[in-house]
Amino acid sequence: MSNNTARAAGVLCTLSMAAGVGLSVSAASAATLRALAPGFQGSAVSGPIINFKGRSLRVGWAAPRLHEMQRHLSAPFLLPLHPLYVADPGLNGVAIFNKNGLGQQVPSAFLAGPNTQINGPVAITGGFDEPCTTGVAPSATTCANYLWVANAVTDTITVYGTGIIGQPPLYVANQAPMFVISNPAGGCGNLGLGFQAGIVHRGPRTVPGYTSFSDGYIVETAETANAVETYDAVASLPGAITECQLTAETSIPYLVSPSGPSGRASLLPNIHGTIFNANSNFVTRSHFSDPAWFPLSGADIWSLGTNNNTQGTALDGNNLWVTTAHAGAGAVWYCNIVAAPYPAGCPSTPVAQITGLQYPVFPKAQLGRLFVPDQSLGVVNEYQEASPYTLRAYFINLATPWDVAGVGD
Repeated sequence: MSNNTARAAGVLCTLSMAAGVGLSVSAASAATLRALAPGFQGSAVSGPIINFKGRSLRVGWAAPRLHEMQRHLSAPFLLPLHPLYVADPGLNGVAIFNKNGLGQQVPSAFLAGPNTQINGPVAITGGFDEPCTTGVAPSATTCANYLWVANAVTDTITVYGTGIIGQPPLYVANQAPMFVISNPAGGCGNLGLGFQAGIVHRGPRTVPGYTSFSDGYIVETAETANAVETYDAVASLPGAITECQLTAETSIPYLVSPSGPSGRASLLPNIHGTIFNANSNFVTRSHFSDPAWFPLSGADIWSLGTNNNTQGTALDGNNLWVTTAHAGAGAVWYCNIVAAPYPAGCPSTPVAQITGLQYPVFPKAQLGRLFVPDQSLGVVNEYQEASPYTLRAYFINLATPWDVAGVGD
């Protein structure tokens, strides 16, 4: 399937939903969703409005759609073996898909409801952290698995998990969080969880020989504070993690409305690594070595041109992708970050690798697969990571998908 053909397929499968504010129903999903009328929307929901880079969205405007889909699922909560989690503030919940499916995919389950404390989910990440089995390298099978959801309405990060080594983080649709990360009532000065425009997990921390572990970090990009911050990822006991940022990178003017972070890190002898962020029309590279950030400089900037409103980044190996949205035209751009010293290896006159999108936001790249949520089309497209970027799957029946995650990101 060519790039243009793949793109058209992804767009066509969502146009009926975008135009008719109803549900797209495939042959595979017809039995599950057969009771939904084509134009079903449900009772109007009046939620708070969130703003991101000049774009406004009402939280929960499509929540009745989520509730109706839940009502027609074959089981109250059936977690796929390889889940893909999609944060969707329009649905005001997290949609869960079969990550390894091909072609058109519909949700298998949802994480939503009052117990979840989800309110305006705009960023999401998954991973493993303590407790871990000592004596072996940390992994999804030797540590506990967690899902972190950033909520724009409450300025919190809700953390889901069982604390059981090797087990998935979710077991019920209306699951209460194991931890809630928030700032103290008095605030954190000019910093803090002010519109979490992306989160990534790094950790757990460990020592040579893996004889002990301590919790890792959530790296959070605060768009309103023009900062990249770190927070404790988990706590020793379930409950609240109330704290100000442990560390922060605030290199103005190099951080300007940062969002959609991605990166890589080493756990030994401490957490250190690199975080990329999309800014107003350029990409920044920040270096972190526990417990400090290195100041940014002009050598950490990749410009994508004045007419490109950058949204998010995705890193897999040495491959970096960036999403942009400008005047209703969305695209994905590419750079090999080691082809030459960054940003010299990034094209000074970038050429979009994927076009035909409308408002792509926070992408994710993993194991040769590139996931791109399109907020306007209500779809997440999955592409092969290399040119010609063949479309492998498209995840539908969403409202305003913002970010995606799989455990182990």
